[in-house]
Amino acid sequence: MSGVGMRQGAVIALAVCLGGCSTMDSMTNWFGDEGEVVAEQRASLYTEPAPGVGSGLHKQWDRSITGSPETHLLQPRHIAFDGDSLYAAGYRGDLARIQRDRGNVVWKQDLDVELRGGPAVDGVHVYVGTAEGELVAIYQTDGKVAWRAALSSSAVSAPLVHNGLVMVTTLDNRTYAFDVTSGERRWTHSSVPEALTLLGASTPTVLDADTILVGYSSGEVMAVNAMTGLTKWSDNLVQISTQRTELSNLQDVDADPVVANGQLYVVNHRGQLRALLPSNGSHIWHHNVSAIRPPLVMAGRLVVADLEGYLRALNPQDGTLIWKTQVSDGVLTKPVQLGDGLYVGDDAGRLFRLDPLTGRVVGLDQLGQPILSMTVVGEGVALWSNEGDLFWMK
Repeated sequence: MSGVGMRQGAVIALAVCLGGCSTMDSMTNWFGDEGEVVAEQRASLYTEPAPGVGSGLHKQWDRSITGSPETHLLQPRHIAFDGDSLYAAGYRGDLARIQRDRGNVVWKQDLDVELRGGPAVDGVHVYVGTAEGELVAIYQTDGKVAWRAALSSSAVSAPLVHNGLVMVTTLDNRTYAFDVTSGERRWTHSSVPEALTLLGASTPTVLDADTILVGYSSGEVMAVNAMTGLTKWSDNLVQISTQRTELSNLQDVDADPVVANGQLYVVNHRGQLRALLPSNGSHIWHHNVSAIRPPLVMAGRLVVADLEGYLRALNPQDGTLIWKTQVSDGVLTKPVQLGDGLYVGDDAGRLFRLDPLTGRVVGLDQLGQPILSMTVVGEGVALWSNEGDLFWMK
């Protein structure tokens, strides 16, 4: 599948049935017709921005890390970095350490199991979760496995390393914490499993030295004691849908929460972005928008990539809309800041640069591959494609 249909399917096919669907093919058929109709309607209204100049970023190198996943599936979207190295994990089980400035592959490990979420690093290990319900720690120096720990189901978030623990969220709405050295399980936190959920989850986020925030497919966000796993406070982003499709009822908190300027920003798939107080979860404001990518705080604006291909800039203090620009007719990456530029990619392989003050598209490049994620490292940005290629741009 290619073009608009493929791009619309990229969001739809993130969904997986835990109970009612036996295969990915049956799920795709379930949603396929409706998704194609919506995609065609959106395509007819979309005009690609034509700024006449490039994004200003230039490719330094690109490397093939792994092959493309099966149709309608996505590579783990997170890229990790540490010092002069980048770490990328492929859906098929490939994990690689790449020298950042030259693109040399330091080592590559085939774990022979499907990987989800993406890697995390702490200076000693690389951590990655598997589709078969394991968290694996690999030595950063040589790529050899240090330890493995069992999970209750597929790991769907990138891990978080904090206070000597590595934490990961699973498909059945559990968050596990393990000792980084021994792999011993320290605690488990859980919410109610959902019958239908996105094939992904937000990475746990540090609120303070003693507290992390976890988001679940139930629409719940919970502040958890990082050492004990006990809940400190919780909130629920659930919005009741009047539509009758299963897809319209997805409540997943798939975007990583963001802490900035003394506020916590959380958003879910079903149209709710909230600003909360990190200390107790008190509501500050809310804005109706559906998103699966983390927002960005830049130039006095909270920039959000929504599921309709728009970038929105909100006032971080009260949530009022400053500008809104339709950038794409497909699925956007999270927006990133490099220097004074606002950048975002999409699954048609387009790389956009926008003016953060006005929302105007001021640059456009064609990468030629679906861009799954963008990660700023120092003075450059790593672009990870769904075809399993890593690009270093400056």
